[in-house]
Amino acid sequence: MDRHLNILKAVLLLRRVNRSNSKEKQIADAEKYYTDEQINEWINSLKEYLSKTPEQLEKESREFIESLCNMEAEQARQEMESFNESKEYGPSNPWEAPGMSISDFI
Repeated sequence: MDRHLNILKAVLLLRRVNRSNSKEKQIADAEKYYTDEQINEWINSLKEYLSKTPEQLEKESREFIESLCNMEAEQARQEMESFNESKEYGPSNPWEAPGMSISDFI
């Protein structure tokens, strides 16, 4: 199949999902930025996406959001550990010493 027809096929499939740009703009962008192999991969991924049921899409969306939340929680945990390890204690803040708290000094 010739390149222009493949691009048109990809853009028409894409328009079932995303109409943020005009068809002409999407075609121009595809011609400019994608190789023939990438266009074929794009067509296959769009066909796969469009064949999914709403339930499958909802499940994938929930799983994706859950994985993002888990990654953010892990990143926050690592930042907190890093922050706690970097605390220094001395005469100006002895409550930062291991096992000490402000209540020990009140």
